[in-house]
Amino acid sequence: MENPIAKVGQGSTLSLRAQQSNRDWVAGRIATLLSHYWRDDDPVELITASADDWVEILSGMPQQALQDACLKYLRDEPRRRPTPGAILALARAAMPRPTIVPPVPEAKPPRVTKEQADEILRAANFRPRKFSGDAE
Repeated sequence: MENPIAKVGQGSTLSLRAQQSNRDWVAGRIATLLSHYWRDDDPVELITASADDWVEILSGMPQQALQDACLKYLRDEPRRRPTPGAILALARAAMPRPTIVPPVPEAKPPRVTKEQADEILRAANFRPRKFSGDAE
């Protein structure tokens, strides 16, 4: 399943269907991760509440970052059960850093030459007054 969050730009909102789809994916991924640390004596209510916490904390992260974080955790911490915060930190570290793009300067229109200005004035039949004492 493809992560709908990965395609959405910052500041955008997801449809309820896309949000639920993402939450379902996160829940499945975390269930897979925690299956390596499964305990038969955990009550179903505890498992459900724990899963809700995981999903709430991780549901805004891109799937690839979560996938990379889970695999890194399994490789680097094989004997300790992960926490949502540990996976969140690894997922954030797995995400590419944003780059600042400088704004493109606006193109300035070319300056009008004296000849072009004189032509515009002639075409508009405009003659500025001269203050040198000469009358035209």
